[in-house]
Amino acid sequence: MKKMTALISVLALLTGLTAFPASAETAVPVDVDEAVYALLLDSYGCDDNEDGVVTEEEFRSVLSLRMNPCGFDDLSWMAGMESLTSLILEEGTLSDSAAQSLLQVPQIDSIQMYNITLSSIDFLREMELNYCRMQECTPFSDSELLSIMRVEDVTVQKGFAAKGGVFPEGLFSTNDLMLTIGDTDIACLDTYGTVQSPSSNSIFYGKEVGETTFTLSIYGREEFTGKITVEDFTPESIPLHETAAEAPQILDAIHHGGGIGTALLKDGTMYSLNDGALQLEAENVESFHYAYIYDETGKNSHRDIVLYRDGSITVDGKPLQCDQEFVYAQNGSCIAANGDLYEIREENGEFYADYLYSGFGSYNSKVGQCFFSDEGEVMFKAYMPQEGGGYRWEVFPMGITDVISAQGGYFVDKNHILWEITREKDAAPVAAQIAENVECVGIYSYEEYPIASILYITTDGRAMLPSTHKEVTLCEIQPEEEKVMHYLDAANFSVWYTEDGKMMHDPSIGHDYHLSLDNVLTIDCRGVRTGITDVAQFVDNDYAGYGETVYAYFLRTDGSLWCYSSETSSYSEIPFTTPEPLAGDANADGAVNVADVVLLQKYLLGKTKLTPVQAENAELCKDGRLDGFDLVWLKKMLLEP
Repeated sequence: MKKMTALISVLALLTGLTAFPASAETAVPVDVDEAVYALLLDSYGCDDNEDGVVTEEEFRSVLSLRMNPCGFDDLSWMAGMESLTSLILEEGTLSDSAAQSLLQVPQIDSIQMYNITLSSIDFLREMELNYCRMQECTPFSDSELLSIMRVEDVTVQKGFAAKGGVFPEGLFSTNDLMLTIGDTDIACLDTYGTVQSPSSNSIFYGKEVGETTFTLSIYGREEFTGKITVEDFTPESIPLHETAAEAPQILDAIHHGGGIGTALLKDGTMYSLNDGALQLEAENVESFHYAYIYDETGKNSHRDIVLYRDGSITVDGKPLQCDQEFVYAQNGSCIAANGDLYEIREENGEFYADYLYSGFGSYNSKVGQCFFSDEGEVMFKAYMPQEGGGYRWEVFPMGITDVISAQGGYFVDKNHILWEITREKDAAPVAAQIAENVECVGIYSYEEYPIASILYITTDGRAMLPSTHKEVTLCEIQPEEEKVMHYLDAANFSVWYTEDGKMMHDPSIGHDYHLSLDNVLTIDCRGVRTGITDVAQFVDNDYAGYGETVYAYFLRTDGSLWCYSSETSSYSEIPFTTPEPLAGDANADGAVNVADVVLLQKYLLGKTKLTPVQAENAELCKDGRLDGFDLVWLKKMLLEP
């Protein structure tokens, strides 16, 4: 009876208090004119809970409003919509008085107008918008459009980014715009990892202290010029270790990624990153990779594959069902100590190693599902349907030997014969000779097609398409232009949300971090700007709760791992030590506190995973299960004096 009572208590704890929305009978409509209220009821997003009533709270929370302006001579009521930043007007006439009343709604920074009649656009100049688009509206001359555009100079600290240029964007076609920077040694566009679209404004990155200019050209004419000022910034210079250590391997991981998809492997120990600390994932690791693993239905999923120093393998933390000792694991393939080749397969949630072949020679990244035997024959591995149901791995000798060139399903042998391997769905592969006098096969660019493709080159130098044997003209190989790098790395942190579901990350302000060419890491997190010297590589970031605290992980040039915490706006080293087991320490940070309760609740609700060490610490009842009773016991521990 006590156990049942405890279970009920646990369920109550997990459920928590739920706030039920007020019914339409008790909800109070916002106090606006009848015509305005009718518009709000008919507009998407204004009645957020769709109860037929637009309340004052819903009115203040509207982000974007779409409307026909006909019949409205005064739009100043929008001033009460505190969150409104985007206004879309369509199909009607915007009266002069309505246009002037928009000057009383300063929070609007974007206006789009479609098929709108209006007599003047002077009000747009006074609104100082970031974006304005007019499509099929009353036509205005280029000079009138240029008259409402304004230049915003840029002031930015070295190593950071800021927005500037000519506003509002959207008045001219992007194809007619060109934004250039005078001295790119002082500032550049903040475009790492992205393609910069033509725009009248942009985000600028400060490279060196000094001043330069930006220029906006429209239709090839220089129309606007502004100033970029890069101010000095002094990052923290925390001493390095006197003796450098070998840096850990940074790995893409799913199951072992701690929720952010990144794991670290150092000295045979695998860790994940969570809440500003290392979490032990596995020990005595020889190698790690993740690959697509097929199940019994022929479908595949990404899985983490860990090869241990004792020759055993786990897949997503589960032991591989095989009595072999393995010395190699990559791309779902495993090689046993005796040289036999196996392939990992999933069945009913368990993982098995299917024997494939004795006499394995080598893999070649250019030939897909093929490998070479130790005698040099091309072997094709395929996941084949079985007569009794399900799928199994099989190997097919293709009769192709002495390969001198290969690409995809094409192979050239020493006799200069080109072979092609094809396979219909669920059928055995077939090899066929498709050309003679072939020198090599590979990926080339040719003039008739803008994208590089597989071609074969004959012994007399002609380039041919293997599918049609049509001759094409190879592009001249141009010397590669030296790529100008403005910084080593830059990106935004993961998007996070507050408890009420509002997004807090604003991608329009630039990248959240930059790693400069001289190894300075700068971080701009919610307007707090910090930096640190001697950084070799940015690793990843995560956040606690709904983003109350953001953590950014990076490696310094001495091989050490460090973390930035937005809670303290400071940097600290994370040592590679294995924490001792501590009962109740569900997050394995060396202490038992409320954070462990929060993590265990999330685990029991299926919202997160625990590492083996975390699960061991959280399993307090010692009954071999991790459930609500362990949560009750953990809370009892915290309440005891």
